[in-house]
Amino acid sequence: QCLDDSSVFDCSLHMNKKDSFHYTLLYQMLLDQAGISGSVQTLFPIEKQEEMAAEQLLVEAGLTTENAWVCMHIGGRRLKVENKMWPVESFVSLARNLLKHGVTPVLIGVSSELEMGLKLSEEVAEVVNLIGRTSIGEMAAVIDLAGGFVGHDSGPFHIAVARNTPAVA
Repeated sequence: QCLDDSSVFDCSLHMNKKDSFHYTLLYQMLLDQAGISGSVQTLFPIEKQEEMAAEQLLVEAGLTTENAWVCMHIGGRRLKVENKMWPVESFVSLARNLLKHGVTPVLIGVSSELEMGLKLSEEVAEVVNLIGRTSIGEMAAVIDLAGGFVGHDSGPFHIAVARNTPAVA
């Protein structure tokens, strides 16, 4: 249902749709109802210098695109506030399992998530910890070069989706 006073749209969707769709599709449905065309495609451009800085960090860590490695994001501010984060212990188990299969986890995130990353690194020394060592663009470049992404439904996950990196949240 939409009301239009020519300057403000007031649109709503039936409540039973709220938990059935990802919020980007819900927003698209609202725009459609308001007669506004749009796209759910997400773009995240990366500058050449961000790509070069990311490649340098990975080389320093002994990783190339020829190695099997995936990005792992274990943080997420909103999820922490909502108490919806996967426990670090579960990421420890996942990291061990990935390594057993020849895949190196590369931890990414912002400096406020470093404590969690250090805890995981103490448990699984073979992970590569880049938490707090990249700008957002450099993090996106690392995600772009990765064979995959695993983490919470958070900013880095959406970057992975925008960069067409196989992702699980």
